[in-house]
Amino acid sequence: MPTTPHIVFIPGLLCTGELYTAQIAALGTRIRYSIANHGGHNEIRNCAAAILDRAPEKFIPVGLSMGGYILLELLRQAPERIERFVIIDSSAAPDAPEQGDKRRAMIELAKTDGMDAVAEALVPSMLGRSNRQDEDLLGLMYDMARDTGPERFEFQQNMIMSRVDSRPDLPACEMPGLVIVGEEDVLTPIARAEEMLEALPNAELAVIPQAGHLSPIESPEAVTAALEDFLFGDD
Repeated sequence: MPTTPHIVFIPGLLCTGELYTAQIAALGTRIRYSIANHGGHNEIRNCAAAILDRAPEKFIPVGLSMGGYILLELLRQAPERIERFVIIDSSAAPDAPEQGDKRRAMIELAKTDGMDAVAEALVPSMLGRSNRQDEDLLGLMYDMARDTGPERFEFQQNMIMSRVDSRPDLPACEMPGLVIVGEEDVLTPIARAEEMLEALPNAELAVIPQAGHLSPIESPEAVTAALEDFLFGDD
């Protein structure tokens, strides 16, 4: 890219900016960056508006899972400000009806049993089968959950439940896009990524081996390589 891009990294549910530590370190001085603060909002449209208020006039959003849902709302609200985008382990589809009950149950679990209980319950769905016994990954996941806390976790779940079906909007997203998905992601599997890829007019797909729903920490080198190729491959 001819100028130094500004990347807005948007963490996912139960995650903090630590999710992107490896990518930020590897990209180094080739980028400017900020970490989106998505706390304190019950509706995803309000969260996106707040991010736009703080972001540069032109930027590249990178969002995982819930961060991807927020990214899609950014594309809806201000497509002219987005140079390109990276959506990771996410989906453009809304929740199925039964998912709302599961999310409300997790909110109650956070209030009654704490964030360690939430992290423990979500390990099988958030980490790929190759990584569920990795003590370092488990420790990071638990640390991010504790840093999130019950109140912010409730805001996050409410935002997710407030999102709309973004699939009809995808064909209008003409800027370059990268869709990344962990090969072992069971929450937003490869089929969801392929659904977005088919609708986006100018996007490419990167499937990350030995990674589940948190691919930036499960296979950091592979995710970083995909980002580098997408951002700087034409230089």
